[in-house]
Amino acid sequence: MRTAASLLLAAALGLPQDPPAADTGSLEGTVTLPPKPPPKIRKNPYPGARPPGEYLRGPAVVFLDGVAGDFKPQKKEELEQKNRQFVKLALPILKGTTVSFPNRDDEYHNVFSRSRTKELELGRYGTNESKEETFDKPGLVRLRCEIHSNMHAVILVLENPFFAVCDPQGRYSIAGVPPGKYKLYAFHEEYEPKDEQADPMRAVGRDVEVTKGGVVKTDFDLGAK
Repeated sequence: MRTAASLLLAAALGLPQDPPAADTGSLEGTVTLPPKPPPKIRKNPYPGARPPGEYLRGPAVVFLDGVAGDFKPQKKEELEQKNRQFVKLALPILKGTTVSFPNRDDEYHNVFSRSRTKELELGRYGTNESKEETFDKPGLVRLRCEIHSNMHAVILVLENPFFAVCDPQGRYSIAGVPPGKYKLYAFHEEYEPKDEQADPMRAVGRDVEVTKGGVVKTDFDLGAK
């Protein structure tokens, strides 16, 4: 929580100020995932390549749709490659954000995506080298490594900053939301939509109404039949 002195300093410097808690609301809840699928390990096509690592399961992401405003990205994001994995398996970002992809392994990586939102091919690059891409179209981007079949990650390019990555227990919390009626979505890369009302990112939605000082509790079960 900011003190009165820090708020005055922020105002004097022209820095963003947190809105009073009484004027905004918050969202919280839990996302339950479907049963974990069998490993998707395929034989590495490169002669002499190391055995592929474990196919890790990423977290769910919850995001709010319908919040009006001109939200601009504030900083560059980073998605490391380390121990033959992407360090973040799910990365939500604001539209227009630039993401760097540093290689922290002692071998080559080749990050690529064939997603409609963003096709990219970074090419092979080695230890402590980095490449970057700007994501200027909202939507879902699925990342893979051409060399390591177990490596995977998703980037969700969103139009407002009201999103959260669930913790290992599936819990999420989104604070500072302006009062209003919105659609709240939960996404996981393994979720398969069961109806045509699903978000184009393959997320399941719930109607929510945020009030001043209120807390909206919404749970999702992506494994429900």
